[in-house]
Amino acid sequence: MTTTEFKHFYGQYITKKRREIGLSQEECAEVIGISKDALSRIERGINAPNYYTSFALHKYLQLDFDYLFSAYEKYIDGQDTSDEE
Repeated sequence: MTTTEFKHFYGQYITKKRREIGLSQEECAEVIGISKDALSRIERGINAPNYYTSFALHKYLQLDFDYLFSAYEKYIDGQDTSDEE
């Protein structure tokens, strides 16, 4: 799996969790200290977040690293992960 594919998968996961909480991109970006455009680029898989932004996203959205990596393994194996978590 390429870096580009992982960025896309990671962005989808962030988008899913943000929407589950009921936050707009603007609200989420403001809380974690980045612009809405930067968050949009992360969610679309164009850019990867730096360490600080990644940590802030995981803390604020209560992302689960174990889920992220197990779902990614299933993703690269071609399994559907849309109903998990």
